[in-house]
Amino acid sequence: MLAQRALVVAIAFHVATAAALYFLGRSSLGTLGYIGAIAALLLTVLRPLLRFYQFLVFRLRGLLQEVTYPREDVVELRYRVNTLEDQVKRLAEQLDPENPYSYVAKHQAFQHQTLMEQAQLRRAHEDLAARQTADALRLADEAQQAIAQLSEDARFLGQVRELIRFFKQA
Repeated sequence: MLAQRALVVAIAFHVATAAALYFLGRSSLGTLGYIGAIAALLLTVLRPLLRFYQFLVFRLRGLLQEVTYPREDVVELRYRVNTLEDQVKRLAEQLDPENPYSYVAKHQAFQHQTLMEQAQLRRAHEDLAARQTADALRLADEAQQAIAQLSEDARFLGQVRELIRFFKQA
């Protein structure tokens, strides 16, 4: 509010000075009064424009300095962004399935190898189950043959005993 009042007072003084010089030029001094009045009016506008130009130059120099020599937080932020970009590039390389040394390619190769081993184990398990079934059938047949042989031997022994008993009684 004080700045606005001071501005109004300064403009009023400049206008009053210009008016006084104009009346002075009309009355006695002639062209010198007119020139003074015009100079007073021009200075009303030119001095603020000159101050504005100086302020603008000051601000542009400050911006140029900030662009040329950035603040520490900008430098640190730029460093962190560059670091993150490098990490993203490395991760992209590690996850690229076209790269034979990437995690994805290694995982796919391991998965393929595991599936192949699983298929081999499944075939081996099926072969073992078939062999076990065949062995169980063979053992069942051998057991039946052994039982039949024992039954035949037992009958033969029974006949030999009968024959021995017959000779003993006779």
